[in-house]
Amino acid sequence: MGKIITIANQKGGVGKTTTALTLGLCLSQNQKKVLLLDLDPSASLSMQFVFNKNETRKTISDFIKTENTNFETIFNEYIIKTNYDNLWLMQSHERLYKIEKNLSKGNKIRGFLLKNKLSEIKNKFDYIIIDTSPTFGSLLINALVSSSLAIIPIQNEFSVFHGLNLFISTIEKIKNSLEKDFEYKLLLTMYDKNIDDGELYRRKIQGAFEDIMFKTVIDYDSTIKAASNSGECLLTFAADSAGAKQYKSFSEEIEEAEMVTIGG
Repeated sequence: MGKIITIANQKGGVGKTTTALTLGLCLSQNQKKVLLLDLDPSASLSMQFVFNKNETRKTISDFIKTENTNFETIFNEYIIKTNYDNLWLMQSHERLYKIEKNLSKGNKIRGFLLKNKLSEIKNKFDYIIIDTSPTFGSLLINALVSSSLAIIPIQNEFSVFHGLNLFISTIEKIKNSLEKDFEYKLLLTMYDKNIDDGELYRRKIQGAFEDIMFKTVIDYDSTIKAASNSGECLLTFAADSAGAKQYKSFSEEIEEAEMVTIGG
């Protein structure tokens, strides 16, 4: 059965898109079939890929609105094969802003719409990884409700405490109000032990959220930004970089946790 993972944080600049892309490619290199789903209207994830201009595919906006549930049709019309083995993409479009508003009309959030749509395709992939925008709206709620795991990338800084506690509190309210159980865990990113109090903040964050922290820590690595600016994935841009190796370790942690869940 395919596992759906959402990458989420209402704070921008924490590495959500980098995590979605790099984790997806790590898993695909380990012979897992991975679908990247870009649920951010800014389409940052989609822009990391270059496609044949003559090849047209509908976007996630069209997918959410369609009544068609035939997998072959969905695969042929909405899903794009990337230039990486075992990795596919459902791209985003700015029309998602309108979808967001429509989902919230009448103060009744249609939280299960995406989950129901993905039920038709999730078992065709080992993993579906959803990249989201830095806002807590109806699209993010749909992503969370669809998922069994939410990965929350967080920066290694003191200000993380206030915003993160609010974010986690809101997630818990969503879980309770929609009666949907899913796991969420924190991924510490952009850790730089050389900055003032960097190690102190890391220890405080890991101590405060010990029960929901991933073991892997992603260090600050200039090659991560350079890879993004070049439109290339970190694993192919700088495979031997610290960041690439850490994301590989992170993907192994994800797979190991999955094996424990299956075994249990």
